[in-house]
Amino acid sequence: MPTREVYAATRSRLLDLAGRLDDDAAARSVPACPGWSIKDTYAHLAGVCADVLDDRRAAHPGWGERTVAERRDQSLTDVVAEWTARGSTLDERLHGDEVFHLGVDAWSHEHDIRGALGLPADTPAETAWVRDRLVSGFQARWAKSTLPPIRFAVDGAEHLLGTGEPIATLHCDAFTLGRVLMGRRSRRQVAALDWSGNPEPILDRLFAFGPADDDVHY
Repeated sequence: MPTREVYAATRSRLLDLAGRLDDDAAARSVPACPGWSIKDTYAHLAGVCADVLDDRRAAHPGWGERTVAERRDQSLTDVVAEWTARGSTLDERLHGDEVFHLGVDAWSHEHDIRGALGLPADTPAETAWVRDRLVSGFQARWAKSTLPPIRFAVDGAEHLLGTGEPIATLHCDAFTLGRVLMGRRSRRQVAALDWSGNPEPILDRLFAFGPADDDVHY
């Protein structure tokens, strides 16, 4: 499943969902993104799209907040209109997996939004794709480090990070793994997952962002 398809499908679902949200829903806070509302999260997604198209992709500290701040005075309708207008252009530029992070980011924020609205996760194809990309990224991170090896046992498949006998194995499904690795779980929550062995030496290295300060339950 190429990045283009993941990003386009996720954007389509989110734009459809946005059309059903009133002002109160748009203003609802998103616990997985502290300080952001649902509208702010959409603003970030529109901002990422615009930044890629405008070659403003430098991920410096504060970059995510800038995408939101630049659209602070816009309504959800305005933000959605921007993402709608520019999203299809971005689709045309996505070739292969060199920009897979766009698909992962969109998937992550889709579930941030759905969780804030109390909606279930229902994106199995995209979730499997995100699992594969994140696992590959963390395997590369481990290969460049001296971290002890660990294993993910996910939906009947095993993924080893590092070489040698793993000190711990995490048993979970693809959705949970994606949320963990994207920092949508607190350290306490991750420690309480189904582990065999002792994960303590590597817990703080299991997050692309985060971990969450407070527990996130979706």
